[in-house]
Amino acid sequence: MKKILLIVLAIFFLTSSVFAASKTLTFEWQQDLNRTVEFSWDAAANAIKYQLRVHEDGTPYDPCTSMTFCADVTGTTQSVILKPNTKYDWWVMGVGADGTIGPSTGSSFTTVAFSGWKLYQGSQAGGPYTLVATIAFVDPQTAYQLPQNIIVPDGQKTTLYFVLTAFNPNGESEKSTEVSAVIDLTPPIPNPPGGLGAGDKTIPIIPFTLKVTVTTP
Repeated sequence: MKKILLIVLAIFFLTSSVFAASKTLTFEWQQDLNRTVEFSWDAAANAIKYQLRVHEDGTPYDPCTSMTFCADVTGTTQSVILKPNTKYDWWVMGVGADGTIGPSTGSSFTTVAFSGWKLYQGSQAGGPYTLVATIAFVDPQTAYQLPQNIIVPDGQKTTLYFVLTAFNPNGESEKSTEVSAVIDLTPPIPNPPGGLGAGDKTIPIIPFTLKVTVTTP
């Protein structure tokens, strides 16, 4: 029984190594690192609108247009696009009917750092997908690229499906648009032989079992 088990295990590992192949696929994508942050405040008495100012730490305060955001807002919320992992201070002031600007109130905060991406792989369109790589963010780029080794059955034609997500300490994004790759590892079919020719140019085979007998008169 032990010998049979060893033989079965040997066959399993042998066939696994024979029928598995590694192919390098190169993935390319782009990423908007900015995020939309919503600012909100309570309504102030006698204010018909508000002036919101958002300032990136280390940049000029004046003129107002040099700030990340500096404009009048009619409501009590405003969405502003900000950079990741950056310190901002902000304040809001009520504006009266005659244009008088009231005292300001505000705060400071640092936006969450961008962490990276997660690459998922599936064997059919639409998933389900399995996580195959986590890619750490290093520096901002116009476009990002990743060579990734993928294990596929050898001797076969395989179609794989991939999606990408972005993540930071707050969570993970929705999945990207799905892409697919066809990996063809089927053995090539031999070409038909060329230069055919036939003709009998051989000489006769050597005689064999030759005998001689002396006949006496």
